[in-house]
This record gives sequence, structure tokens and C-alpha cells, in this order.
Amino acid sequence: MLLRALVLLLVILNLGVAAWWALRDTPAESAPLVAEAPPTLTLLEPQAAPQAPVPLAEAFESAEAAVLDGDSEGDAAAAPRCVALGPFANTGARDAARRRLASDGVRVFAREVAVAPRGWRVWLPPQRDRAAADAMAARLRAAGIEDQYVIADGDDAHGIALGRFDSEAPAQARVDALRAAGFAAQAEPIGGQPQPWLDALVDGAMADAALRTRTGAARVEPGYCAATQDAG
Repeated sequence: MLLRALVLLLVILNLGVAAWWALRDTPAESAPLVAEAPPTLTLLEPQAAPQAPVPLAEAFESAEAAVLDGDSEGDAAAAPRCVALGPFANTGARDAARRRLASDGVRVFAREVAVAPRGWRVWLPPQRDRAAADAMAARLRAAGIEDQYVIADGDDAHGIALGRFDSEAPAQARVDALRAAGFAAQAEPIGGQPQPWLDALVDGAMADAALRTRTGAARVEPGYCAATQDAG
């Protein structure tokens, strides 16, 4: 009886162990680790920096400078140039040329160019007629003044030439001697009067010959146009 009870207890224990073993939680198998790909660096195309808008005045100045420098493509106008036109025979001829150029829209500046005299002359101004001139010449010879002659024609006709000199000092000395002898001689510079000229800002494509024809100027030379001068 005791032995049967012991065997029954062992059987029950074995069944319990088997049931526990069958019903216990099986640890989940660890999922294999998958290596993640390392992050990659993607280079982007460089972006151009936005340009600041160019002020309108600056853009105009740049365009104007390109035209003046001849850098513009196409048929850009030639840059203006400053020329000196002259000398003119007198201020009237100069002023007429100035008006013609101004009517063409050209900026024009008038000026006078001082010219050193070529020499000095001593003379007696014209007498009333040739007879009076001959009589004065006879008086001069009688006073021992032989270096003289009567001017036959031109604006100074009937005057009496009494010598030419390189500078004013000897001419004035000659005058003093003649006046001491009783003759009202005069000393005057030869040439050296201010010459009328024009400075003008003209189209760079205009030829010098065309400028001379348009204005009547004797010569065309580099000019001296000043930005502060006012066109006339």
C-alpha cells in the first residue's frame, strides 16, 4: 500500500515537471542585427549669389562710358573730341563760325590767343596826300635822316617808314631822336595782335577738312575745352 502511494507520487511529480516544461515561455530568438548603411554626403551644385540691382544712374553712366570708349557693339557713335579752330581774320568771322556750330548743336567756346610781335616799326602816320608825304620826306632828308621812304599804297599809303627793329627798346630810342628833331614819329608792334580762336566739342567722326569748310578756320588743332565753360 505504501509502495503504491510512493509510485503514484512519483508519477504525479513527473507529469507536473513535464507539463511545466511544455508550457514554459520559450525565449524569442534574437533577430539578427542588420548593419545600417553609413549616411552618404551628397554635394549640391553651387548656387550663384543673387546680384544686387544696379542703380539706374550707375547703369546709365556705364552705358555712356562704353559708348564714349568705343566699347559698345554695333554702330556706336564716335566719341566727341575737342578741337581748336582758328585763327580767324577778326572777331566777326569768329563769331559767325561760332553761330554756325552752335546751330549744329555743338558746344563752342571763344577765346583770344596772344601772339608776340614779330618786331617794331617807327613811322610817321599818313599825310593828307602824296605831295604832302613827299614834302615831309624832303624835310627829313634836310635834317640828315636818310633812312626813310614814303609808303606808296595800302592802308598806310602816304605814311613815311622810318625803320624796323627787333624789339621795343631800339624802336623807342629812334622815336625819341626823331621827336627831338621835330618829327612826330611813332613806334608800333608788327603783328602780335590777339588772334580770335574757337574751341569746340565736335563729333569725333567729323574730318578736319569738313570743319575748316564749315567754319572758315585756317587750322584745326587739339583744343582746350573746359567742363566749367558755358557754351555760347
